[in-house]
Amino acid sequence: MKARATKVARNFIYGGLGFPVIFRAVEVKEVMGELVPNINHRKLQDEAFLALLRASFKFSGAHLSFVRNYMGLKQEDLGLRLGLSGHSMISKWEKKKAAATGMSGAIEAGVRILMYEYLNKSQIPIEAVILVLAGDLDEPKGPVPIAA
Repeated sequence: MKARATKVARNFIYGGLGFPVIFRAVEVKEVMGELVPNINHRKLQDEAFLALLRASFKFSGAHLSFVRNYMGLKQEDLGLRLGLSGHSMISKWEKKKAAATGMSGAIEAGVRILMYEYLNKSQIPIEAVILVLAGDLDEPKGPVPIAA
């Protein structure tokens, strides 16, 4: 049996998480005529979650949807944990897709704090929360860089 040649792609953009991520260098394979990263998909989700947690840009609707699903929350559950009355605002924000959600800095900080809690991190970097609350975040643009 002939061994398949390994191909490494540089600056490879992958959209399989609902938003684009970029790998600086990743092994790829061909599946149904399309190149896809040859990585464990769960590991990719873990890396994307961490990348979003550390991101210095506002969440897009797609980012928020990914984060909520990663944590296993329904829209209503996330809304209630953020002090909202139900799911309608979460739904509205997620429908923004690639655009910024438009949520306040306090709510965005709340989402990131929930992300830290989900990871059982006891030390939430105060600098990150202050950056979010101060509104010093860029608009979401381009793919999220992934280290995997």
